[in-house]
Amino acid sequence: MTGIGSRNTIDSILKELQDNGFIEVKKGGGRKPNLIKLVKLYCSKTEQQTEQQTEQQTEHIYKEKYKNKNKQKKGTTYPKKSAQLAVPYDEIVELFHSLCPSLHRIRGMTEQRKRVVGKRYSEDFRRDMGEVRSFFSRIERSDFLTGRSGKDFQATFDWIFMPRNFIKICEGNYDNRFTPKAERTETDEIRRQALEALGYGQESPDSGTVDAVSFSFSEWNQ
Repeated sequence: MTGIGSRNTIDSILKELQDNGFIEVKKGGGRKPNLIKLVKLYCSKTEQQTEQQTEQQTEHIYKEKYKNKNKQKKGTTYPKKSAQLAVPYDEIVELFHSLCPSLHRIRGMTEQRKRVVGKRYSEDFRRDMGEVRSFFSRIERSDFLTGRSGKDFQATFDWIFMPRNFIKICEGNYDNRFTPKAERTETDEIRRQALEALGYGQESPDSGTVDAVSFSFSEWNQ
C-alpha cells in the first residue's frame, strides 16, 4: 500500500509533527490505539523552547525585582510627616529678639503660641524664613508698634501674631507716615524746605517730622 494513506507515511507524518512539538503521542498497549494530543498549531519546537525560556527569564526578573524591592523597604528610612512639616520655633524666637529689640523678649513658646505661630508660618509666611525676617523688620521700623510714637502702647509677641493684627501689619497699616529726620534723604530735605517757604507746614521740634500738607503743582508754579 502506497500514498498518503499508507501506514509508513502516516507514521512518518506523525513523527514529524511530534518532533516539531505540534502533538504529543502516547502509545497504546496491546490493541489499544495510540493517543494523539494536539499541543499548539503553527508552533515549531524551536519556538516552543524559546517561549518557555522567555517565560522562565521573565519569572526570574520578576522574582529578583520583588526581592530587591523588599530589601529597599526594609533598609530605607523615610522622614516622618511631622518632621517634614516641623516649624522652627527656636529660630523664629531668635529672629524676633534680634530684629525687634524694642519689644519685650519672651521666655519661651507655650503650646498656644506654637499653634498660632505655626499657622502663620505655614499659611502666611509659606514656610519661608525670609518672609519672617521681613515681618519682624517691618515691626521694628514702626514707631507705633515699638512705642516710640509717644502713645501708651507697645506691641507684644502674642499681639503681632493675632490674625487681625497680623494682617494689618502686613498691609502696612502701622508703617510710619513720615520719614524720621535722621533717615531723610536730600530729596526729603528739599521738599521740607519748599513747604516751609510756602507756609504749608513747619517742623515739629518734638517729633522731628514735617506736618502733612497736600498741595498741587499748580500752586507751586504760582
